[in-house]
Amino acid sequence: SENDLFENTCSWSPDGQYLAYQTTGPAGSDLWYVRLEGDKTPQSVLRTSFDELLPQISPDGRYLAIGSHDNNIYIFEGSTLRWTLKGHNSFIVNMDWSQDGTYMRSNCGAHEVLYWNISDSGCKQDKSGRSNTTGVEWATKHTKFGWCVDGIFPVGTDGTHINGVNGSNDGQLVVTGDDY
Repeated sequence: SENDLFENTCSWSPDGQYLAYQTTGPAGSDLWYVRLEGDKTPQSVLRTSFDELLPQISPDGRYLAIGSHDNNIYIFEGSTLRWTLKGHNSFIVNMDWSQDGTYMRSNCGAHEVLYWNISDSGCKQDKSGRSNTTGVEWATKHTKFGWCVDGIFPVGTDGTHINGVNGSNDGQLVVTGDDY
């Protein structure tokens, strides 16, 4: 029933006009968006047999990226699926957009970090992304592996002990949620 649903992860559009969010219930998780003006009826974005997690709206509001438990990232432009990014070997844990929206980085349950070039002509994995993005400004800072979060794992732990990461806008602070 709708009373069994709860909201988990969400992402605001840069202009504040809509919100993308995940709901979780007995049948799994789905992604929705709702406009904050006009018709405020939530619209389904994506439903698969897997849990959809992590909506991330691009800094310019043009794209909505969705990380899924089917190991893929789905990128929508409006209500149209533009690209399906395949390459991870496990469920998507976190994603970040570059400030200019030309790059994404993502990590998965297998602790892989993948980098993606985003352009009007398509999306493709950048296998040298870790080196190619050392000077990139990131609009969000949620991935738990990468240059800006080196050192967050205590000695003797594996990648599962840190559950959430968020970096400050000025790049000076990193907050983590962990198992301790």
